[in-house]
Amino acid sequence: MTAIMTKLGGWRHGTRTSYVNQGCRCPDCTVANRDYARAYYRAKRIGENPGRLVSALPSRDHLLLLQRSGIGKRRVHELSGVALSVIEKIRRGERKHVRWSTEQAIMSVAVDEGALGSFVGKEEAEAIVSRLLGRGWARYKIAGRLGSKAQTPSLQIARSQNITRRTLRKLEVLEQLDLRGLVRP
Repeated sequence: MTAIMTKLGGWRHGTRTSYVNQGCRCPDCTVANRDYARAYYRAKRIGENPGRLVSALPSRDHLLLLQRSGIGKRRVHELSGVALSVIEKIRRGERKHVRWSTEQAIMSVAVDEGALGSFVGKEEAEAIVSRLLGRGWARYKIAGRLGSKAQTPSLQIARSQNITRRTLRKLEVLEQLDLRGLVRP
């Protein structure tokens, strides 16, 4: 009777979900459950048990490193497939343990040194700004060319320790355009 219910509606027939939730014991569902169990215990035997719990500290440290590098929680969510709420709880320290598979997914997100959102030291940007100032540019005009939408644009590089790679690239492009005579102060 349960197998008929499964075939008519509910969980898809021939899956482990149907075997567990509907109690269907037809040959297809039984094979699906057996295949899952074999894969699970094989992974557990070699130390890759996706269901086991591990400490959340390495994941939290990695998330904080990614954050300092300019990779936010939404980007980590997109790249790892881990739920945004889980990432936030791990980052805040509310989760003491996570599944091994969750840890592996978070750790697979690498810090991309070339990412536009990553931070770099401001020394190179200050050097470009000083060269532009030497060629007759004003700080507010540089800020306007970088994309400032403020009524009175202001260059904010001196206020921070680091700047984003995106801002540095914009400065490099502006300097190249100035050297070629394509933009004027």
